[in-house]
Amino acid sequence: MDGEDSEENLELGYSKIIEDFEARVKADPKDAESRFILGSIYEEGENLSQAESMYREVIEMCPEHSVAHFSLAKLLGKKDKLEDALAACKEAIRLNSEEPEFHLLLAAIYDGMENLEEAAEACEKAVKLDPEDAEANFGLGSIYAKLERIESAIQKYKDAIKLEPDYLEAHHNLALAYDAAEDGFNAILHLRITKVLMEAEMDSKEAILEIEEYLTELYEEYDYEPKDFEDSSEETAPQN
Repeated sequence: MDGEDSEENLELGYSKIIEDFEARVKADPKDAESRFILGSIYEEGENLSQAESMYREVIEMCPEHSVAHFSLAKLLGKKDKLEDALAACKEAIRLNSEEPEFHLLLAAIYDGMENLEEAAEACEKAVKLDPEDAEANFGLGSIYAKLERIESAIQKYKDAIKLEPDYLEAHHNLALAYDAAEDGFNAILHLRITKVLMEAEMDSKEAILEIEEYLTELYEEYDYEPKDFEDSSEETAPQN
């Protein structure tokens, strides 16, 4: 019952917040920020049509509201309206070209449209604006991998791991990239790290089994044994 009561209380709290901001919007039709917050609340509750209406109203009232354009672009991406999302994101960037998150969204939209060169350019801009963003470095590595720029992908995955050493997805993708580069030692090394992180962070026996099967394939392909990796680290492993 405690779980049910907690969920019910959350729903009541959510409804109360919506009612509060709907009342603010009704009381002051010119209150753009309350409209924007209400749109964000609608979006969080997966009421995407209502959220889109709020964002569009904010933009109509305040055309220079870059975050509203960005939020609209993100929402349209969720609705798989990529052309409209692209236009909204470009407008957000026109209004504020120094926000890394805007360029990351642009990269994601281009990626979804399979315009990989444009996606890479947008992600490179995001990394340039915030080199310490592990997610941006990882994203750029993933785009490079799709473009088969394997050495560049390896470098960006390594940059992401340097910023966030326990970045599971980065270790996994780095293993794939090293395998594509036929660097078996480092492919196995990072897949082993992936397995350790996965066992600590995930409750998915199926996913772990897939990693174990891939590891077995790599050991056989590159003629290594598990004992060859005792006390190994990326710093001591051979690099390309």
